[in-house]
Amino acid sequence: MHRYYKGSALVFSLVVLSFLLMSAVSLATISAIARKSSLSSKSSNIAFQSADSILERMLQKIYTTPGDPDPYQTLAMLATSLSSSCIGFVMSGSTTDGTYTAKFYDINDTVVTCDDTNWHDAVRKVKFQSLYGTNNRAIEINITPTCHQVEYGGVTYPASTFITAGVPHCWMTEDLNYDTASGDKLNNEEMTVVTNPPTGGTGHAFPEQRLYDWNTVMDTDLPTASAPRVQGICPPNWYIPLPSDFNNLKTSFKTDGTPQGSNLKSTLWSAWYPYTFNATDPNLNTDLSLFKAFPAGSADASGDMAPNTRGYYAHYWTSSISGANATVAVLQNTSPALSNTSVPQNTYRSVRCIKY
Repeated sequence: MHRYYKGSALVFSLVVLSFLLMSAVSLATISAIARKSSLSSKSSNIAFQSADSILERMLQKIYTTPGDPDPYQTLAMLATSLSSSCIGFVMSGSTTDGTYTAKFYDINDTVVTCDDTNWHDAVRKVKFQSLYGTNNRAIEINITPTCHQVEYGGVTYPASTFITAGVPHCWMTEDLNYDTASGDKLNNEEMTVVTNPPTGGTGHAFPEQRLYDWNTVMDTDLPTASAPRVQGICPPNWYIPLPSDFNNLKTSFKTDGTPQGSNLKSTLWSAWYPYTFNATDPNLNTDLSLFKAFPAGSADASGDMAPNTRGYYAHYWTSSISGANATVAVLQNTSPALSNTSVPQNTYRSVRCIKY
């Protein structure tokens, strides 16, 4: 939850700055929060102008286009480009009008170090302070990272932005296929499915997918009250979803405003039972879902596939537990509605990762 404070013209200026940056780079939502305000004076105005100038330059450099060569692989390199320095976890520098310091924080409010090569995806907030004489400006800037594909464990995962109540979240749009060597199951059963003869189809194949037990998914990275979001076996700066994240999908929209809550299931190969495959369908090789939930099914604690689940159900682990059980989000073949249920932690289910 963001906290907003009364401030000076700095708030308005930085909001304008955020819209300018959004228009220029079309990448992220930025909100600026004034933490302190100085008395209206020449010195305070100079402090304000100094903060505004260095912040604008910093934010323009932070928002590089995904896929473009990144000249600032660490915060230390970003600082150098600003004729400043970054040592440990503090960026500092000076302008003709004063000095400044900046600290960068991740989703769990943990400081990001100057040598972190994943800082582009990690940083969610910047705490900035500019000083001129005895006047200072202390500002928090909340940053939403861009949503783009991620390479992990030799696999490239596509990703898309889903908007809920104006807040963007970045989801992988394929199930995780990360080889943990133990605690997962490579599901290659029922690779060929006989389709419904009246539709004219002759058969189609399911992809191989991995299912995991809950302890493997968490990778000893257990949630706490102060840090409920955990990485587990997801890529760096991606997280095992909370139940509320799946609940948000029910009322989510694409960035163009198209509702997604009832369009979460993959349509590729008409994967969901009863497999109404039609060889003449012009959308045969096009997945009409953005989330692309695939019915990988589930397996019991011994690793045996549960009957009538592959093709019928998609089960996604969350980080929420209750005793020996954990919460999974569920989609089934008979309904577009997403629901939650509790299942034993030692059974095998699918994983999707989210970036906030």
